[in-house]
Amino acid sequence: YCWGMNNHGQLGFGVNTANENTPGLVSFGEGVHAIAISLGTHHTCAILSDGSLKCWGDNGDGQLGQGSDVSYHLDPSTLDPVDLGAGRTVERISAGGDHTCALLDDGAVKCWGYNAYGQLGNGGNGNSNSPVSVPLDANQLLSTVQVGLFHSCALFDSGEVACWGDNNNGQLGDGSL
Repeated sequence: YCWGMNNHGQLGFGVNTANENTPGLVSFGEGVHAIAISLGTHHTCAILSDGSLKCWGDNGDGQLGQGSDVSYHLDPSTLDPVDLGAGRTVERISAGGDHTCALLDDGAVKCWGYNAYGQLGNGGNGNSNSPVSVPLDANQLLSTVQVGLFHSCALFDSGEVACWGDNNNGQLGDGSL
């Protein structure tokens, strides 16, 4: 169920983009339900019971991971799942300002969307409307990934944290600005 601001279809009610002050059911199709959800500024993502991932709402910067520049996707039941690679499923999802990152079942992290500050972690600063791999230490197991407005962080099982993206206010935690 979702409620609140819906100006970009982020509630997932199809063509209805009216704000809602009471919870409304989001449909993912017959027999499929959400097991985890994360909210960005104007987009929403859910890990589904079949192991797939769907994102809906604003897609102006590719934050839905649909591989296109279509501005909006309003109905999760009609969307294709985010293509994370053959046989891959999602363990954790985090939607930020206008980008999204996922921890996959094989321990990899992939991100997509707005990237002006390098928050996708792929070494560039161009937006991506499809998931890109984040090169992290393959010798360490990851617990989770979390994203903020313009930065992203991964927590390793060892307790170490790796962050990338905007650091104008010291949000990367490396002692620099």
